[in-house]
Amino acid sequence: MKASTNLSGDRLIQDYLARLTQASLRLPKGARMAFVGRIRARIERERAIADFSDPVQVTAALARVGEPGDLVRAERERIDEAWHKRRARHHDRMEAHEAAKATATPPRGSRLPDSLRGSAPSLRGSAPDTESLPYTAPLPELPSAESPGPDSLETGAPSPDKVTVLAQASAKKAIGHPLESFVIAVMVLGGFIFPILPPVWLLGSVLALPSRVWDVRDKWVALLGPVLVTLAGSVLIAVLVRGPGNVAVEYVRSVAASAGYLIRLGCLLSATYLAWRVHRGPRVKVPPWRRK
Repeated sequence: MKASTNLSGDRLIQDYLARLTQASLRLPKGARMAFVGRIRARIERERAIADFSDPVQVTAALARVGEPGDLVRAERERIDEAWHKRRARHHDRMEAHEAAKATATPPRGSRLPDSLRGSAPSLRGSAPDTESLPYTAPLPELPSAESPGPDSLETGAPSPDKVTVLAQASAKKAIGHPLESFVIAVMVLGGFIFPILPPVWLLGSVLALPSRVWDVRDKWVALLGPVLVTLAGSVLIAVLVRGPGNVAVEYVRSVAASAGYLIRLGCLLSATYLAWRVHRGPRVKVPPWRRK
């Protein structure tokens, strides 16, 4: 009789944990395991207080722990609220960063000289009294930089101001991401100058790991991109130029013959992808349960 009572109490706990595990499938994987572990610890604490040889006391202890569905709903609400708070803090930091950039000191060329800064009329105040100002002769009109000259119209070349704007935008992007720009430069130059010995491009691959602009997938591309391109290209070359010998021997021969060129190609493709990811910016992380 005592053995059957123990089995009944243990069976109640097993059924409760099974329902809890089934209901916790709505939670993310990492949070699900931690949640089930916490509930198990609460049941163990109840076991130390109550006599779990009695099914009535087991039922009362499980009731004090809570219904599995209610516990899962409360945990899901807590996870969603924490996620929204993190996103709100990130959004506030981004807005503060943009506001700081907007209020930064304008370029030197756009500022008024010190001799004219005190006498310049305020844009927000009333219009200045033009009658009290001394007469000054108009300056000769200079050709505008925005309008292209006759040479650019005839040859179809871009105007100098557009070239300057593009150059400034590229320089601003590079200055804003010094680590990523250095990684891309090391991968390109190292792959073309020292593709095999010493493999300088590996330094750029390792330096890409602490980047906050690239995510895990981008960092895997930086680490394994040149190697995967080399392996795939070697297989393609071994299939296209197949000799009478063994397949493995032909593959090793193709790797030895074309490894340097394939590593250069892999470094160039990986650096191009990483530069494109810097241009696009960091990916926005969405919880798995909100993805469509």
